[in-house]
Amino acid sequence: MSCYAIGVDIGATNTKLVLVSEDGKIHLHDTFLTPKGSQAENIVDTIIKETRAFYDRALSAGFDIKGVGFAVPQFSEGKDFIQRQTNNMRSLEGFPLYPPLRDAFGPSITIINDLSAAGIAEFRFGCGRNHERMLLMAIGTGVCISFVTREYGLLRYSWDGSGDTGMIIVDPNGNVECSCGGRAVWSRWFQAQGSDAAPCLRLNEVNPRFLAKIKTEKGRSRSARCCRSGVWR
Repeated sequence: MSCYAIGVDIGATNTKLVLVSEDGKIHLHDTFLTPKGSQAENIVDTIIKETRAFYDRALSAGFDIKGVGFAVPQFSEGKDFIQRQTNNMRSLEGFPLYPPLRDAFGPSITIINDLSAAGIAEFRFGCGRNHERMLLMAIGTGVCISFVTREYGLLRYSWDGSGDTGMIIVDPNGNVECSCGGRAVWSRWFQAQGSDAAPCLRLNEVNPRFLAKIKTEKGRSRSARCCRSGVWR
């Protein structure tokens, strides 16, 4: 009998839900708006309510659910997964996320940074599955990176992952301010480029192994992600 798990990708704008099997196949999916400007308790209550409804729908369809995984756009600290560096979800700063999620769904849950989760999935089911080492870069509202190797799995050397690479200063003389309080950091610098994707493409001049695909919509950069990962041979 196949085992299934629910994945919850918590974003500052939308939260996505999927039901996946062990082979990575998606069987159900849904999305809802993440509450904006709310207290941490209200945000978490909404996530629990929507996830519970999705969970019950999967159960009623006959799926055997073994656990729930939550991906967050920030970092977690300690056994209670206290939220840190919540630049895009400020009200969650310092909030212990594990206790309310455990109370709602039991101990078979996990919480991980979203790019760490994406790196693991891409390495196991995507373009990294035939390689020994993989780098995944995601460029959207911000910039983030994860590294995965066959020998060590997800490399966890800062904040239980690759750290906040979007906070790297790219222009020491820049004046573009980030919501974190920093200036001229990579994520905020990229946002400031607007619809001009050319500066982002200069990453290829630094290392040709990075191949980035930029998707634009209505003259504004809406999303971007690596269409291939950086691979060392």
